[in-house]
Amino acid sequence: MKKIISSTLILNLLMFTAACRSDSLLVAVSSNFHTPMKLISEEFEKRTNYKIILSSGSTKKQFTQIVNGAPFNFFIAADTETVERLEKLKLTVRNSSFQYARGQLVVFSPQEDIDVKQRLMASRDKKIAIANPSLSPYGKASKELLKNLKIWNSQKNNIVSGINIEQAYQFIKSGNVEIGIIAKSQFMRIKNQFDHSYWIPPQNLYSPINQSAVLLIDSEPSMLLREFFHTNFVLNLIQEFGYGLPHDK
Repeated sequence: MKKIISSTLILNLLMFTAACRSDSLLVAVSSNFHTPMKLISEEFEKRTNYKIILSSGSTKKQFTQIVNGAPFNFFIAADTETVERLEKLKLTVRNSSFQYARGQLVVFSPQEDIDVKQRLMASRDKKIAIANPSLSPYGKASKELLKNLKIWNSQKNNIVSGINIEQAYQFIKSGNVEIGIIAKSQFMRIKNQFDHSYWIPPQNLYSPINQSAVLLIDSEPSMLLREFFHTNFVLNLIQEFGYGLPHDK
């Protein structure tokens, strides 16, 4: 409880600090995009002198924070639906939303030289880590993948759900879970750090994970960040981290 209270106080302090500074942007970013967004922020700050303060978390929880009045300036979601819901509630800057990336799933195991697909299909008594389908677009896609592989119903009791895709990876990394479904962007980040096995399932086994961003406050730094997302620097970085670009088929 103390940790939860402490985290809430820190977030509120960051929000208050950013809201009081005209040269700062408070950006809510989906957990899966936090690492590339840190690099984007660093380059953006060099080019514009505007400071970016990142708040990372699950898209659905950030939606709740925004609805409850959190003074975010910019929202980088893990889907398009959540952004559309905010638009319907008239909590965004009109006509400011855009798709910035397309996510992809990877079935991952820290064990070396195993057939990950076969292990997933046969793991009737093994735990499988995924992001929470109710909170995370990546979790929703993971559930859809398991359903299309015809193993969701038989594996329901063995599913270990993380609050977001980052926590799902932590379950696997800790060794508490033998296999799990993570974002390709995470896989690109850790693939050279230790031995592992993986399988990239065909994207026709789950709905496209189209990711959108939107302005919540109409300001010069917000507009500049929106424009920055369309530069070659950001587009190349998005691809380097394992995402597809919105127009990719």
